[in-house]
Amino acid sequence: MSKIFWNKKEIPTPDNSYIDKSDGRVYIRIKDSNGNFRRRTIGHATSETTMHPNELYKAMYPALWEKHYGKEELKEHSLSVGLYALVLGIIWDTGLYQILQDIYGPKSANAILDYVMFSISDRSDTTQLFPERMKTEVLFSPKLYSDTWYSGFFKEDMPENMNHSFRIRWLEHCKQQGITKCWISIDGSNNDCEVKNSDLCEQGEAKSHGHSDIIGYMYAVNAHDGRPITWFTYEGSVPDCKSFHRVAVFLSGAGIEIEGVILDRGFCTDDVIHTCRDCGFPFIIMMHGNHTGHTSMTEKYGETIRWSLDHAVSDEGLFGICEKAKLFQYSDTEAYVNLYFDGIRGSHQSVKLLSRIRAEKRRIDQELLLGHDPAVESGMKKYISIEGKEAVYRYENWKKDMFAKGYFSIASSDDFGPEKTINIYHLRDTSEKQYCILKSQEGYDATRVHSTPGIQSKFAIAFISAIIRSEIQIACKKLGLDTNEMIRKMERIRLLLLSGEQYAYTKSHTVSQMKLLNHFGITEQHLQYFADEVNQRMNSTISSQTHSLPSELSKPRERKKRGRQKGSKNKKTLQKEAELARRIANGEVIAEDKRKPGRPKGSKDSTPRKRRTKAELQSAYINSSSG
Repeated sequence: MSKIFWNKKEIPTPDNSYIDKSDGRVYIRIKDSNGNFRRRTIGHATSETTMHPNELYKAMYPALWEKHYGKEELKEHSLSVGLYALVLGIIWDTGLYQILQDIYGPKSANAILDYVMFSISDRSDTTQLFPERMKTEVLFSPKLYSDTWYSGFFKEDMPENMNHSFRIRWLEHCKQQGITKCWISIDGSNNDCEVKNSDLCEQGEAKSHGHSDIIGYMYAVNAHDGRPITWFTYEGSVPDCKSFHRVAVFLSGAGIEIEGVILDRGFCTDDVIHTCRDCGFPFIIMMHGNHTGHTSMTEKYGETIRWSLDHAVSDEGLFGICEKAKLFQYSDTEAYVNLYFDGIRGSHQSVKLLSRIRAEKRRIDQELLLGHDPAVESGMKKYISIEGKEAVYRYENWKKDMFAKGYFSIASSDDFGPEKTINIYHLRDTSEKQYCILKSQEGYDATRVHSTPGIQSKFAIAFISAIIRSEIQIACKKLGLDTNEMIRKMERIRLLLLSGEQYAYTKSHTVSQMKLLNHFGITEQHLQYFADEVNQRMNSTISSQTHSLPSELSKPRERKKRGRQKGSKNKKTLQKEAELARRIANGEVIAEDKRKPGRPKGSKDSTPRKRRTKAELQSAYINSSSG
């Protein structure tokens, strides 16, 4: 049940309403699209004929609401304008606002952006919390919509054909902006979901390791800065490696230029390799430890690269080697296999295994001393056996597994070399951060809607939210600010309600807040403009659905000064230094320049003459004449 207005006076129940005697709810019966009647709660009964209404009553019976309570309601004493200003600056700067309006229309685009602000600020996608949380925010929509309104909006007003049109437009925009001219990291995940009437909700390998149905989704991001490029939702029973084909074909069909794709070990299959090659995508994929390519390379080169300085590829004790090899036992697919030995990780894992094995033997020995008949732990049977009344180490298995610790392999389409390959793969951390942000910073760690269209709409909004939050994160990193802290601080930039029922900006910003807003072209003058805009919307029936940023209020950019920057060298000096470097590289003997006669130009005499006044010069002249 939505919020009940207990502090409002009691009003008569509508003629077509009913009272549930078990809990006092007042409800109406509405026929759905399938012809079935469903209950919709509109308040709580106080007698057989009176009630306290809730938010749904206010939305469904606006005329009765105005009749009983009037038009005017108590305005909030202050409104937070900081996040609205930040998001508006970002969507204008990135071109996202125009795309949203073109695809979904102005009203729906504004509703989407309001929900995006809610997700970013509250780290939540629980729609029931939306009205209470956002009532003190400056919104894109002309009024605050209820959670019931949003439930219908997700189900009916964001069909998947619109979401896919947005997906295409955003990919085209990324292509135009050069966001795709880089390595792209692609990864998949899933959410537990109890929905029973959705085609997307199926049994699969849940990330939570639970037994509930799941929904899968996949993201592609710019591996260098984490900017989202595209997304797809898919059935929970479909593994990531199968869903990759849809993403790869979609990217390839757009004719984008990419350096290649970076994939986790879950994608290391024959189908994925062939898909990448069919699409013309170079690839770097982490391999499983049981793949033929890894095991054969370990047997062949494991001892060669182990702590070998000739094969060092990093400053952290990582060693590597690369060779073209067969990847899988069941196919003839070949690629370059980069074998690595991580000295630090390998040593840590070896010591951990040693400790576990020795602790298990001590436990067994203690049990045997007490006359018990102990059993070896299942994971330790390959390392310890009980022979008679004694526990015995199986050293061959122990040594083999300890030697294998610290080794891993990465398959690549080209011979990039082991050092470049591992550096490119480490760019994949950005996609991991995007998934972390999606689940922990925006609240999309669970699916709470109850239909396929609703699920698809929620993930479309999640993607839009990820676009905006990634821009905040990139800007904060550039400015030396903390992302989460700055999002919280945006709440403190507020408009104050004055005695004339007008809002005004009261200069409540700090230096860091304005620093971030300025990055996206928002100035102090814009904040007062937003206050005037809020007043216009509240006091006039004539207002636009589109939100703009007046260019005349923007801070003028500093012009570059003429001339060479201080400390830089002129063209002649640079040419002279380049010629000298070339001669040295060719092995020429460079003779030192002989000093020319006289004092170098611009220098001063080491014993400067004593300056004499005009009177002294006249006196000297008279003396010499008389002599």
